[in-house]
Amino acid sequence: MTKGKVGRPPQTDADGNRIDKTLINLTIPVTLKNFLDKHVKNRSEFFTEQVTKLYMGLICSKCYDDEYIRDVPVGIECTKCNIWLQLNDCPNCNTRYDTRKTLSQGLALELPNPHYNPFENDDDLKQGCRKCMGD
Repeated sequence: MTKGKVGRPPQTDADGNRIDKTLINLTIPVTLKNFLDKHVKNRSEFFTEQVTKLYMGLICSKCYDDEYIRDVPVGIECTKCNIWLQLNDCPNCNTRYDTRKTLSQGLALELPNPHYNPFENDDDLKQGCRKCMGD
């Protein structure tokens, strides 16, 4: 008599290859642990999905929320935490946008930042950095 397989079937990738897994321990904020206890059934699956989303800028790394994520021409921001999760490149000169309006030069001199986008908080379709837009 042969025994049937016990446990869950192995997870496989798109090509049908078995995905190897490892056990890790994490130290997390108590509020995050309470959220997981309340809302998550399979923590391993949830963790994998959320880390992927964090990497892609679909969830905020500060408040762990996705309700306040906004994708605008300058990049991806969390309006709740008022932080940028990802900044895009200027489509004209391929330089990364910079959210600082001015740059310090020496002790007292502040110059306009050429890679600042003055429309960073607008849903306006104007794209380009200050340098490319001639501002």
